Amino acid sequence: MKYAKSLLYGIIVDAVTSDYQDYANWQLRCPKCGEPVHLIGASERVEHVRLAPKSKQIVLVSSAKISASFAHFKGLADEACENFNSQISKNYIEKFERINREQRLKVYNQRFLEIVGYNKSMKGCFFDNFKKVNKINNKVAKSIEQDAAKDFYSTVSQLTKLAGGARILLEGIKSDKYPLNRFDTSRAKDEEVKQFVRWVQEVDIDRQMILLEEAIAFLKTRAARAIALQLLELCFSRLIFHRPGTIDLIKISGNSIAEEDSKYRELIERCVTELVQIFALTDWAGAVGN
Repeated sequence: MKYAKSLLYGIIVDAVTSDYQDYANWQLRCPKCGEPVHLIGASERVEHVRLAPKSKQIVLVSSAKISASFAHFKGLADEACENFNSQISKNYIEKFERINREQRLKVYNQRFLEIVGYNKSMKGCFFDNFKKVNKINNKVAKSIEQDAAKDFYSTVSQLTKLAGGARILLEGIKSDKYPLNRFDTSRAKDEEVKQFVRWVQEVDIDRQMILLEEAIAFLKTRAARAIALQLLELCFSRLIFHRPGTIDLIKISGNSIAEEDSKYRELIERCVTELVQIFALTDWAGAVGN
C-alpha cells in the first residue's frame, strides 16, 4: 500500500517519505477502510537461492530494491483495500486535503480564540491599563484601544514573514536540550508543562507549518477581523506578565510626537512578535482534532 491518510494533519502520506514515528504521531489510516496501518520500511533483497515450495527445486532469487509501503495490521480490513491505493491520483489527494482544510476553517470560525489561548480574564486588559496609567476617561481610552486593535490587525494580516519567524522559533526550540528555559512557566501546572515538553519532542515542524500557515491565512478573513481586539488583548496580557516594561510603552509622558510614535510602534511590534510565538506553539492538529 503506497498511501495512507493522516487523521491528525488531514493529508495523504506517501510511504516513501514516511518514517516509523509517523504511525504514532500522525494517526495513519487506510484511505479506504479507515483501519490503522503500519509502515514497512524500504529494503534491499540480496541475491540468494531458495527451495520452491511446489516444485521443490532450488531456484535463484535475484537481488532487488523493495520500496517502503503501508500495510494493515493482521486481522484488520482485507486485501481489497490494498488495491484501492491504485485509485489514488493527484486529484484525489487534492480533494482530500481541500476537504480537511475546509473543516479546519469551520473550526477556526467557531473557536479560534479558544484555540490560541484567549480567555475572559484578558478581556479589557488593554483598555483598563491604558486608562489607569494615563488617568483618562472611558471615551478616550476606548478610542485609543480601537485604533491600537486596528493597527495591530493591519500589521499581522499583511505580515508575510509571520510563518518564517514561527519556523525559526520552532527549530530553535526543537534543537534546545532545555526548551523550558526559554519560557516563564511559573503559572503553568506540572501536567501542562509535561504535556508541552512531550508536544515539543513529537511535533513535526513541516506538518506544523502546514497547519500554522492555514491559521495565518485565517487572519485575512472577516471572522479574524471581528476578533482583532481580542487578539490584541491576548498578546498584550502576555506581554505585561513576562515583560513588565510594556506598561511604559502605553504611558503618555509628554514627550515629542516622534518619541511617542516610536513607543507606540514598539508596542505593536512586541504584540506581533508575541503572536508569532503563540502561533508557533499552538497545537493546531490537536486543537482541531478535539
